[in-house]
Amino acid sequence: MQPGRTPHEQSDEMVHADLAFEVAVGQPDFAGVQTALVEILEELRDPATGCVVRREGATLAYVEQDIDPNWDGALADHLLDDPTDMESRALLSKSMVRLGLPPARLNDSASTFSIGERVRSEIARAVAYSPDILLLDEPTNHLDIDGRTWMIDFLQGWAGACLMVCHDR
Repeated sequence: MQPGRTPHEQSDEMVHADLAFEVAVGQPDFAGVQTALVEILEELRDPATGCVVRREGATLAYVEQDIDPNWDGALADHLLDDPTDMESRALLSKSMVRLGLPPARLNDSASTFSIGERVRSEIARAVAYSPDILLLDEPTNHLDIDGRTWMIDFLQGWAGACLMVCHDR
């Protein structure tokens, strides 16, 4: 590598992020500001000014902050649009292994999963199709120290882009 140049500057592929955010805060504790940013990027909300431009064909997966505590039925019923679709089931099973969840639990009652396991399973669903951009809104809210360590390890191996809204350092 040439001195003073990053690996991205060395490659033929240009990696460029020209991001600028101006946030007007109405609440003294910044409540909802980060979530609003994720919602704008997910195109669930329009920016007050400016625009969001995404490369054509770029895929995005979003894991919401709030995990429903009242899951019913099998985990597969909750995570898959069609639990009988074997291709989707296989992709989700592979993703679950990456996230430290036994795929055999897809048929278990979702109510038997801890909230931390539910967070992991939601992330497993999000990464199953290898999105270009992974948006995680407060994913560590329900994770213990082992879960947070797992999150760091997982994201260090993630090949795509990731924007994580988080109060952790």
